[in-house]
Amino acid sequence: MEDKSSLYDMFLKAEKLWKKRKSEDEKESVVKAVKILNRILKEDPDHVLSLILMGGILEFSKGCFQELGLSDEAQAYTKALEYCDRALEIDPLSAEAWACKSEILLLRIGQPAQALDAVKKGMQAFVGGSPSPEDDPKLRLWVGETLYSNKVWALAALGREDEARETLAEGFRHYPGSKFLQETEERFLPAGN
Repeated sequence: MEDKSSLYDMFLKAEKLWKKRKSEDEKESVVKAVKILNRILKEDPDHVLSLILMGGILEFSKGCFQELGLSDEAQAYTKALEYCDRALEIDPLSAEAWACKSEILLLRIGQPAQALDAVKKGMQAFVGGSPSPEDDPKLRLWVGETLYSNKVWALAALGREDEARETLAEGFRHYPGSKFLQETEERFLPAGN
């Protein structure tokens, strides 16, 4: 049995493979990362970081379904949600897990009301969450921007465009100059609106 520090080292290796998937053979990097995560989760089924990363990988691994033993997108998104939900059972204050879940619900499954609920819980966790690797500045930035962007899109999908505009303005107050939120604004408010 692996100790906690070696499991974390394995997680970092899987995360590195996932991050460099765009610069190398995507399928090979994704499959290697998933194999490492499966090994970690076999040793420690409650390894929250691995559960979240697995959810994220399944959300974005469109070209690798067969290699991962999945039949289609629907199965991948269902499994991704299961991993996020499992992470949240263990650590309900994981803003990263809430961000991942909200993105899957909103962008992949098309459930804006449930996504908005996940965003709200994620924002609460982001402010009062437990200390974790989420304290990494780049990850905190991604989580914060993702929660604001997903909230904008969920509100817009629910026909609450004024609230969506207010949320976007609030996001810019927290993350001035955010390219991610600028992209959200450009798609949400096309030129001339």
